[in-house]
Amino acid sequence: MDRIRDDTAALAERIAAICKEGFVVFDGCYDAGKTYTMREVAKRIRCETVDMDAFLHRSRGMFVAALKLEELAAAVREAKKRSPLVLVSGVCARDVMQRIGITEAVFAYIQRITPTGIPGDGRAYLADKTGISEFGKILPDQAGALDGEVEIYHANFRPIRTADIVYQRTSD
Repeated sequence: MDRIRDDTAALAERIAAICKEGFVVFDGCYDAGKTYTMREVAKRIRCETVDMDAFLHRSRGMFVAALKLEELAAAVREAKKRSPLVLVSGVCARDVMQRIGITEAVFAYIQRITPTGIPGDGRAYLADKTGISEFGKILPDQAGALDGEVEIYHANFRPIRTADIVYQRTSD
């Protein structure tokens, strides 16, 4: 697994070197900067992008169950017709890609970190590391449905450990 920190040019260069066609999927917790990073990379390597958030029923409070999967799948297919390489971003991305029938892809995990290098998505990071979700056991009244979905996804899919590239993005 490659690790790149705060350098979208280096990320774009790495993606261009390992994937000339197919899909590169930007995964990570919400507000990690997946879509921003995807768009910055796409500018450099000139390819199509699909943001899963555009296919979301926003009022549902979840992610995967709130996606308009048929519309997303159609948008991904259309993007692939226009470009040999398509970048896709979204929360719980491995799960979503499987649901729309895409199993072959390069996965880039976008991880928000503090200026001192501490993961900003702590509970999801621990779930990924251990394969165990503590959702509902620790502060269940303070955690929302999306937090639980993301933590359980990390425990089940372990997207950081299985990523081809981990891109660490420093946040203030």
